[in-house]
Amino acid sequence: MTATARLTADEALRRLLDGNERFVAHQERYPNRGPEVRLRLAEAQQPFAVILGCADSRTPPELLFDEGLGDLFVIRNAGNIVDMTALASVEYGVAYLGVSLVLVLGHESCGVITAAVAVAREGRNVQGHVRSLIDAVRPALDQADRGGEDFVDEAVRAHVRIQVERLAHADPIVSRAVEAGDVLVVGARYDIDRGCVEILS
Repeated sequence: MTATARLTADEALRRLLDGNERFVAHQERYPNRGPEVRLRLAEAQQPFAVILGCADSRTPPELLFDEGLGDLFVIRNAGNIVDMTALASVEYGVAYLGVSLVLVLGHESCGVITAAVAVAREGRNVQGHVRSLIDAVRPALDQADRGGEDFVDEAVRAHVRIQVERLAHADPIVSRAVEAGDVLVVGARYDIDRGCVEILS
């Protein structure tokens, strides 16, 4: 199946999870990567999902979901943060590209979350603009389960949920599409060790 046929949010999510299962099982199909695809995409793009993921080099969505050129509209920054640029990019995917699924993808051992925990617990100093990343993920530390075995991972999960809520209620474009049932915003966590993606919300 190519991305030219509009998928429902449920179909898009199923396609992502099926691709991740292939990735975990080392049975990738590596779709939509040939020269004919490049030529077709030169005319227009029709991705079936928006992925807001972390810039971490271990988490490339096209590989994790076994997708190819033109399949995913990927937005990445350190910490998978819904800042103004990321939000505008998601809005573009929804309003102009017609995607029905927006997936916020956090991951195990996130460096930004780890740094934020170290700042909160040990008062470590953060230099430069990296401080803006720490400030952006700090609310997750307040919502994370402090009694869990892995506080960093609990904070990763909490951060994803916060970003999902932020997107789902972002006026005017995303919130209206969500309310109309045209778009689903979902959170997920990628397990670097096992390679699998877990849906969180």
